[in-house]
Amino acid sequence: MRNRRLIYKAIDSLQANVMIANSRLRITYVNPSLRAFLRQSEDQLRRDMPQFAVDRLIGSKVDIFHKTPSHQRNMLAALRDTHRATIRIGPKSFDLIVTPLRSMFGISGYVVEWADANARLENVDFGEQMRAISRRQAKIDFDLNGNILTANENFLNLMGYGLDEIIGKHHSIFVDPAEVRSPDYQAFWDRLRSGEHVQSEFHRRTKSGREVWVEGAYTPIRDEKGTIVKFTKFCSDITDKTSFLDTIGNAFNALADGDLEQRVPVMKLSPLFDKLSSDFNSALDRLQSTMQQIRDSALSVRGKSQELRRSSDSLTHRTEQQANSIDQSAAALTQITTTVQETTESTREARKLVGSVTENAQHVSHVMQQTVVAMKSLESSSGKIERIIGTIDEIAFQTNLLALNAGIEAARAGESGRGFAVVALEVRDLAQRSAEAAQEIKRLISDSARNVTESVGLVDRTGSAIGEMVVGVSNIRDIVVTIAEAAEEQASGLSQIASSVDRLNEVTQKNTVMAQSATVITSDLDRETAQMNNALMRFRLGGSVAMQQAAESDAQPQARRAAG
Repeated sequence: MRNRRLIYKAIDSLQANVMIANSRLRITYVNPSLRAFLRQSEDQLRRDMPQFAVDRLIGSKVDIFHKTPSHQRNMLAALRDTHRATIRIGPKSFDLIVTPLRSMFGISGYVVEWADANARLENVDFGEQMRAISRRQAKIDFDLNGNILTANENFLNLMGYGLDEIIGKHHSIFVDPAEVRSPDYQAFWDRLRSGEHVQSEFHRRTKSGREVWVEGAYTPIRDEKGTIVKFTKFCSDITDKTSFLDTIGNAFNALADGDLEQRVPVMKLSPLFDKLSSDFNSALDRLQSTMQQIRDSALSVRGKSQELRRSSDSLTHRTEQQANSIDQSAAALTQITTTVQETTESTREARKLVGSVTENAQHVSHVMQQTVVAMKSLESSSGKIERIIGTIDEIAFQTNLLALNAGIEAARAGESGRGFAVVALEVRDLAQRSAEAAQEIKRLISDSARNVTESVGLVDRTGSAIGEMVVGVSNIRDIVVTIAEAAEEQASGLSQIASSVDRLNEVTQKNTVMAQSATVITSDLDRETAQMNNALMRFRLGGSVAMQQAAESDAQPQARRAAG
């Protein structure tokens, strides 16, 4: 027991990270170095082992560090010598050296030495990466003055040198002399010495003078103190790539200049470059074919656009003429409509006047009929008067005879009848004058009766004429009414025609505007197709010479229009 404490005390002073477990794999001792070491990673270890705690390691079993404890137990049970292993716990890796403790009774326990494996694994990984890079790329090392320290086989094969031919030589043996003398070359080394990493494509010369292009990087290498001790360059030969890119670049320049007849040669550099060449040539084939079709279609469109422009110009001209004709027709129709409307108004007035005349004529006819009746009544009265006058005349005659007889009797009476004779004479004289007056009245009545008879005849004829006039005026009224109705229908029809003509005029005006717009569009289309043809002339497409000449001749008027 005392010996064990002495051993533990001795192990406590060690810098190594030591753990001791008994034969039952229970941890019995952890030295301070291991405690401090594990305490640094305690939080990271708890990600995979949530119950892990450095302070609780004593008394725990080593199983806590393993995902498959049975495997570890079987391995330790069979262990007869020191065993090395690497375990991963979360993000941490540890190197373990396990040594069995032996006694006369067999294995009494195990001593486990712990070490951080991350740095070692990183170094191993870095070394493997460097070897992998060296197998694929050229590598060369330079001192701080640019003198060659070493180079791998890839670099020597690329530049055509043996290693003994370049050791101690300056980097400038690979560089064009003009570049070596340039300020840029000195600045290149100044950048490296300042610790800058320089990566680019570099133009270099081989031992035979052949120009090569390499893509790579110059990296300053530092020691553990951070001091730059050398420069290492890894690079790859991109001469074929550069040559191919130059070829492709020239092809694209030719393409930019419109040359679709050129092709990129397949240089058999690599499957990738050969495929790119073939794909580029195929693309040019398709592009050339497409551009030829576009050129042919453009020429066809150009011809059709010119025909369309001419047709549009003609349509615009005819539409404008039609619009002018419709304007004139509309103006004439407006005048006719105005005239018809005036005629309609006149016929309405005439119909009113004819109606009034008809009424007046009918009234006159009625008056004449009454006049005829009155005249006939007057004629009858004249006859009666004439008969009365005749009676008066006969009475006067009888009176005269009586007076004469009285005078004769008075004369016979002598002196006694003288007074009676005088009276009889006066009576006779009155009778004579009455007879004369009666005769005069009779004559006047006869003349009046004759005049009345003539007037009755005239009035009858006037009444007949007025009746015929009334019939004629009625016919005229009917005709005027028919004319008025026809004029109104004509005015209505002309109004509808005028409305239709207005709509036709409006549509024609719109058609004129659309035709003018179509003319502008077709002119623009013609100009743009000419410009497209001019643009297509920049391309060397091959094909029909006639097509090319047509495109050139098509471009000349366009150039003249542009110059004008």
